[in-house]
Amino acid sequence: MTYACEDCGFLFCRVTAVEECPACEKNHIRCATEEEAERLRELLDQSMST
Repeated sequence: MTYACEDCGFLFCRVTAVEECPACEKNHIRCATEEEAERLRELLDQSMST
C-alpha cells in the first residue's frame, strides 16, 4: 500500500498498516491517491536506473 503524509508530504510504501510517517513521525497519514502512487513509482524507477 502507498501512503502520503498530510504534514510533510512524504510518500512511502509499506506492506503492513502504519500509524505514523517514517520521515516526520506524525500520525497524519492517509492512503495515497493514484496520482501520488504513480509519482512515487516513477521516482523509484528513476533511482533504480541510476
